[in-house]
Amino acid sequence: MKARKIAGTVLAVLTAVFMSVGAVNVQTVSAADADPAGSVARAKASTESVWEEYPTVQAAIDSLGENTGAVELLANVTESIVIPEEAIFTLNLNGCNITNAEGQDTITNKSVSFTVIGSGTVDNVSHGKAAFVNEPGAFAMLQGGTYTRSEENGSSAEESGGNSYYNIVNHGRMTIFDGVTVMQTGAFSSLLENGWYNGAQNVSKEESVLTIAGGTFSGGLNTIKNDDYGSLTINGGSFTNVAQAALLNWNKAEINGGTFEAGENVILNGKLDDEMDRGELTINGGKFTSTSGNAVIAQMGGSSSIGEIVVAEGIKIPGLYFAVTKDGKTLNYTTAVDAVASVGDGESAVVTLLDNYDGGGVKVEGTGKDITFDLAGYTWTIGTPLVGSAGTETNAFQLLKDNTVTFGNGVITSDEAKILIQNYCNLTLDGVDVSLTTPGTGMYAVSSNNGSTVVKGGSTITVNDGNYAMDSFTFGDYDGGNVFIEDAVINGDLEIANGGKMTVDGGTVNGNVKVYNYDYGEDENVDEQSFFTVNSGLVNGNVATSEKGQTSIAGGEVTGAVTVNIENGAAATIAGGVFGSIGENVTIDAAEVATITDKGVTKTVVGLGNINQVLETVSENAVVTVQEASEGAALEAPAGVTVKNESGAAIKVNGEDLKAGSEAVAKAPESEKPQTDPADKDKNNGKAEGAKAVQTGDSSNVMLWVVLAVAAVAAGFVILYLKRRHKK
Repeated sequence: MKARKIAGTVLAVLTAVFMSVGAVNVQTVSAADADPAGSVARAKASTESVWEEYPTVQAAIDSLGENTGAVELLANVTESIVIPEEAIFTLNLNGCNITNAEGQDTITNKSVSFTVIGSGTVDNVSHGKAAFVNEPGAFAMLQGGTYTRSEENGSSAEESGGNSYYNIVNHGRMTIFDGVTVMQTGAFSSLLENGWYNGAQNVSKEESVLTIAGGTFSGGLNTIKNDDYGSLTINGGSFTNVAQAALLNWNKAEINGGTFEAGENVILNGKLDDEMDRGELTINGGKFTSTSGNAVIAQMGGSSSIGEIVVAEGIKIPGLYFAVTKDGKTLNYTTAVDAVASVGDGESAVVTLLDNYDGGGVKVEGTGKDITFDLAGYTWTIGTPLVGSAGTETNAFQLLKDNTVTFGNGVITSDEAKILIQNYCNLTLDGVDVSLTTPGTGMYAVSSNNGSTVVKGGSTITVNDGNYAMDSFTFGDYDGGNVFIEDAVINGDLEIANGGKMTVDGGTVNGNVKVYNYDYGEDENVDEQSFFTVNSGLVNGNVATSEKGQTSIAGGEVTGAVTVNIENGAAATIAGGVFGSIGENVTIDAAEVATITDKGVTKTVVGLGNINQVLETVSENAVVTVQEASEGAALEAPAGVTVKNESGAAIKVNGEDLKAGSEAVAKAPESEKPQTDPADKDKNNGKAEGAKAVQTGDSSNVMLWVVLAVAAVAAGFVILYLKRRHKK
């Protein structure tokens, strides 16, 4: 068998060479010129110079035996023909039509080297029979002809109409070239099948190999069906379909070129197993159009998954929304669920969004996964179905513990979820815009119950009024959330409760902060303290602490009030920062405290460095009231600022002493007064240039004496001139 395949391949190559150089002298005779005696075909071996005519096409074929040669149709014929295994020849349709004998395939090829050329039609009019069948082990090249089922009657995927089948079936090896047309109008059977409808019938388990270099293919339920054990390569051609898909791939397909158009999905891809229905699709080129605007690629119904889709860099396929890169290999997916499911436990992957995407909720589960979602500047909109624990499927994303997830470089939004991101893993939001716009109140954009959540890179988190932008919370067996806000803008309130932790290390929070514990049942974490820390950044709102909450502020600014209800162990401590106001039970752990009123706005500032920093920005009409200070604390204030020292300790203002209980208007510090240039010290008798010398007499009329002296000298010259003139 293997020797026959090798011989067949060699002979196929020789046949192609002979065709190109004219080794086989094929003369064309039209059907009108056929022998009136009833000859329908003629044949000639390549070693012969004379054609022999025959009453049947099969007789012409059989006359060649194992000789290389050619067969040419002379008339339209109704006949089914079989190309035997030993045959090596070219069939020229010669503008004629060949239609099957009733109940049989029209052309059945068993040869390892069979080529069809010329114009003409190969038709089949019987139910369950094809115009061309290429059997296992055979090799065929279709370089011409139209292959059709003129009485195809399938009207839908469910209705065959009593007459339906594939136009071409390939179980061996086949190449189709430009100049070939394959067409039908049915919608029950696919137009061309490569591979096996039932893979169990392929006893050899050899692949069916089809290469399409060109041609026109239209119609069928699916135009090209790459079935069990099918291996398909498309380098060119035109493929159109109005019933289902231009290409249905179950096994292995590669597209390098061609134009594909369908009324629904252009390509359906599916996987069932790793042997004969592998669902491997590679796209390196081609043009793909869904006239209905549907996704170009979708998962085939009945498949276990969409399979593995690889798209060459730079090619954008509508409907492929996610590229998953792991271990140096990139696969493409149509849905977020499939993309995430492709990442196994312990694997690292980058999931790149390829276009704006609308889809249901996503759950990251398992353990040890490290997934980076690169949104690539696109918007990910999450709708139904949402995800979550059983009975509480209200999340857009549920990220379970023992995993690491990063979102970056794009937009995540939902107007249906109650919690946009429910986090139990180690989460990073880096340069991502997160917004929850679901109508109602009591919802959360980002809820952290375990692991860490880092918000940085200019990220923004936004919710409607009455909802929380973020929370940090603990329940059940989880350790509680630990949130870090760095370079970010949070538009909405923050909630830290029942053992949650949150730290602001920069950025802006436009909302109120609530730090507390509450009893929502028999939860053991009600006794765990909640911690809120501010080291830097801006909180445009109030910070309220109660019920075992712990707030610590070392820097930054809170434009509202910082308050604490000290019952049940709550505490708030301020070591530094700028505040709208500070409640009476708040502990201030700093030596210097002052209120600064400027342009009608009063701020309480804690820490000498913070006080001086604020003073750099105030107007000359500002009023500073020092409430607490250490002895000799030095303030630097613009000239004109009023400083009231109510601290009980002497301080300095621009280097000047200010006693306790007194006030003063700040003068320009010595550093701002005019200074003498040391280089001028040796000028004007050791005095600085421009400085007045010590007076030793009346200098009030110096200029008068100078004028009189000049006048006297001038008068002397005049008198001398007149005397000399008189002598002459």
